Amino acid sequence: MVFSEKSMQILRDGGWNEDRLLPADSIVEKLTKAGYTPHPAALEVLQQFGGLEFSHEDLEGYRWRFHFDIDRTISICDIEDIEDYGNCIGTILCPVGEFDNGHFLVAVSEDGRVFSYFNPFICLDGVNYIEAIERYCIRPGTTIKRLVYDGNPLEF
Repeated sequence: MVFSEKSMQILRDGGWNEDRLLPADSIVEKLTKAGYTPHPAALEVLQQFGGLEFSHEDLEGYRWRFHFDIDRTISICDIEDIEDYGNCIGTILCPVGEFDNGHFLVAVSEDGRVFSYFNPFICLDGVNYIEAIERYCIRPGTTIKRLVYDGNPLEF
């Protein structure tokens, strides 16, 4: 994994290390029981970062927080919304966490892209989880692409 030094510090401060790997069984069980498809791209994120919360201040003093607590995420994620968003993007999305102090839910697509959403916005935050986490740490509040969900197909 290649994170910037600043991102590495934020991640370490949140309890993460490069050797971290949670067992997949309990993650798969929780996601499946809640009705989600625990595909390999989402499992990779949750095995490495599951249960952790990260926070940091930007230059203006705003405290940004993001987490990968699957229990918390499942408790607030609407399965119908995530299915609709996945259908409009053309992929299966699996919820993995929250970003921007809980304003945006974070989900991973089958091909590893990371999206965040807060109705009506859907944002592509990274073509992979490393890029998305780097964005959450270094350039929070920015996206690769932000679109308004209106029920029609979206191209990212």
